[in-house]
Amino acid sequence: MKRLYATPSVDEAQRIQALLRSRGIESSLNTKGGGSVSTGAVVFGIYVEDKDAPEAVGLLAALLEKELEPDEPDLPMTDAP
Repeated sequence: MKRLYATPSVDEAQRIQALLRSRGIESSLNTKGGGSVSTGAVVFGIYVEDKDAPEAVGLLAALLEKELEPDEPDLPMTDAP
């Protein structure tokens, strides 16, 4: 297993996992840190199988690149209530 990404946001981690799953890539989510989710001291690591890592990296890069384009009309709303 290789760590693909780490984030303090469980929502972001789950969104990335959903993207990977939609492309047939299974992943696991592990937490690291001594705090709790509410204090923000927890980091969620997304892990994929070694054989899936190259494709997963490409998907994650495309997702993150798209999120950095503010004028893109079909961006997912990450902070919406």
